[in-house]
Amino acid sequence: MAESRRNIVVRPDPAVPTTTVPRRFHVAAVMGPPNSVALSRDGTLLAVGDEYGQVLLYDLLSRQMLRRIPAHFGRVLSVALGDRHVASGGSDERVMLTPLSGSIPAEVARHDRGVDSVALGDRYVASGGRDGRVLLTPLGGGVPAEVARHDDGVWSVAIGDRHVASGGTDGRVLLTPLDGGVPAEVARHDDDVWSVAIGDRHVASGGDDGRVLLTPLDGGAPAEVARHGRGVRSVALGDRHVASGGRDGRVLLTPLDGDVATEVARHDQVRSVALGDRHVASGGDDGRVLLTPLGGGAPAEVARHDRWVNSVALGDRHVASGGLDGRVLLTPLDGGEPAEVARHDGWVTSVALGDRHVASGGGDGRVLLTPLGGGAPAEVARHDQVRSVALGDRHVASGGRDGRG
Repeated sequence: MAESRRNIVVRPDPAVPTTTVPRRFHVAAVMGPPNSVALSRDGTLLAVGDEYGQVLLYDLLSRQMLRRIPAHFGRVLSVALGDRHVASGGSDERVMLTPLSGSIPAEVARHDRGVDSVALGDRYVASGGRDGRVLLTPLGGGVPAEVARHDDGVWSVAIGDRHVASGGTDGRVLLTPLDGGVPAEVARHDDDVWSVAIGDRHVASGGDDGRVLLTPLDGGAPAEVARHGRGVRSVALGDRHVASGGRDGRVLLTPLDGDVATEVARHDQVRSVALGDRHVASGGDDGRVLLTPLGGGAPAEVARHDRWVNSVALGDRHVASGGLDGRVLLTPLDGGEPAEVARHDGWVTSVALGDRHVASGGGDGRVLLTPLGGGAPAEVARHDQVRSVALGDRHVASGGRDGRG
């Protein structure tokens, strides 16, 4: 199929002085729909992963694409963005880690089947694949270690200060110490576990059984804190709340102190939720990106995709979203207009947000890294298909269907 280029236009955060960043500028011309995007916490970098294995890195301040990283040989399924790295996972079964400093992407791990989820911590990149394995790879170099195994595919991994959490098709939630301890089954769902999130005191999980479970990290029993009418596709954990989105279209917000869950937003179906200090963001099959204040108030539609939204990520100043339309949108939290900052040739599977970049991965296998302050996306890695990207302080990690990482 012939490829066509599309102009990308960014409207920067109105809080940034216009003497530094123009109100409207063209960022780049990129290819195809994004599968995943990630945004840096300080709002200056954007990473995008697409259908063709590319990770594009944009500098939103300089208005330049920093890198176009050929990361995967196929779709990019997940991206994560940190202060120094972007991580991506793809349908090529690889986990790729790319330094934000400009070094070439490195394959740091390989699964036997596609990589659906990557997560980036201070010292490790975690990856979960359809081979059932959870791999933990040191950021400073070293061989990946299989730290946990599910009976079938792993749909979600999350990494905290002391543990890596994973959820899979076997319904189990496993919690594994980063220091080499054995994995422990801390919760069990009646069906697939689609999403896990880890905080300072708890691990949250959402399953196809419609339940949201909250389990203390210190060994207490899991508690059902919310229930959806259909399967839970995404959970996010903050200091005071757990957010969840389900196939019933509801976004639920549940206080960690034991209060009841509250419906704060509604979509046709919810595919992704993200939780910040002041808002919960959600994306659904209706193509809408909703932003809801944590302190109460009606949800606001801040962006819209032409087809469903696969992934949302929330930073201090922006919400990033990636959809089936191949677009990566970046929207200021203060009410500014959404900007299309990257485009993939296929759908966007994953986005991640760091202090300076947004990372995205797509069905085209590309992992894209885009600066938040303006600039064209850079392809930083390539997979067959990218399923997950993660962003750390110095690298971006990616995993794909080629099993590489």
